[in-house]
Amino acid sequence: MKRRSLIQGTAAAVLGVPGLSGLAQQSVTLKFHTFMAPLSSVWLTMHKPWMEKVEKDSGGRIKFEAYPAMQLGGTPVQLYDQARDGVVDIVWTVNGYTAGLFPRTEAFHHRTPARVELLDLDVELTPTLVELDELPAEVRGKVRLVFLNYPNNPTGAVAPMDYLERTVSFCRKHGIVLAYDNPYCDLTFDGYRAPSIFQVAGAREVAVEFFSMSKSFSMTGWRLGWAAGAAPFIQALTRIKTYVDTGPFLATQKAAVAALEQSEKLVAPNLAELTKRRDAGVAALKKAGFSLESPKGAMYLWVAVPPGIASAQFATWALEEEGVIVLPGSGFGPGGEGFFRIALTVAAARLTEAAERLGRVLARHREDAVAPAW
Repeated sequence: MKRRSLIQGTAAAVLGVPGLSGLAQQSVTLKFHTFMAPLSSVWLTMHKPWMEKVEKDSGGRIKFEAYPAMQLGGTPVQLYDQARDGVVDIVWTVNGYTAGLFPRTEAFHHRTPARVELLDLDVELTPTLVELDELPAEVRGKVRLVFLNYPNNPTGAVAPMDYLERTVSFCRKHGIVLAYDNPYCDLTFDGYRAPSIFQVAGAREVAVEFFSMSKSFSMTGWRLGWAAGAAPFIQALTRIKTYVDTGPFLATQKAAVAALEQSEKLVAPNLAELTKRRDAGVAALKKAGFSLESPKGAMYLWVAVPPGIASAQFATWALEEEGVIVLPGSGFGPGGEGFFRIALTVAAARLTEAAERLGRVLARHREDAVAPAW
């Protein structure tokens, strides 16, 4: 089995997060950096008030050292690496709408009682389901939060009700919060309808469901969505968001209201078009020699590359030789190796042409494939 990282799709777990009160039990200094050097000093000034509030609320036990990005690497990749390597505690990704918090091992594992641990699960990113009761016994007692995403990006996997019932039952039994990411619930095919997690009995006791306007209503980039759940969960989420971002532009919210009021009218033609694209893309890719399943949900095709060819290498060949851009599966973590993703964001004819070009790449490089070591 292959390993995959937290953010890469089917399931993930976060262990024991006591919160700010726990973090403040001991003295700790957090380093705060931004990238995009021309704006970093401005953003540090903007965020100074909340840093001061955290320091005050902690009784002085938490302190911030703030530096603009120009004093370190100025790109997201460089700063993420520095976060993982222990150079910084917090990285604020100032690209207009994204914030990233990266706990430094020393700060979160030794100098404070707070412990955040991201689990890699031994699963390959394929259109299959991850059974939580298969987690090792020593892990189950530590898990506090589980993320699930169905219909799934990037695999297109869908979750039947009996699986969701087992998952909710597991979370209730072990006192785990279930964060259910459901932005593709409207984008389903062949008569399948993706359920809400709240259709499962008992889910309201453990679950929060997330939805995005980006997919069903083509509002990608507007970064607007919502969460639904019991009051204690929403209150905790609100407390977190108070520290990491701000409310969406009001005009965007009003546009979303207008879209939702016409949801039946707007979503149906989008889904019809996506169905045409899916069918055309799947047929053309299979004709070109690729192996893939026709997804029942989401808006992606998850395509296998021959064993022995790295997905990033195949993506490079596709771009340089045929002018086709695909997303290598390795970009989703080690578990995605062996696949590439195609988004159904262009017309059927263009997908067909892309598949034909990718077929030429495949034909040229089949001899580069080697038998896997196992």
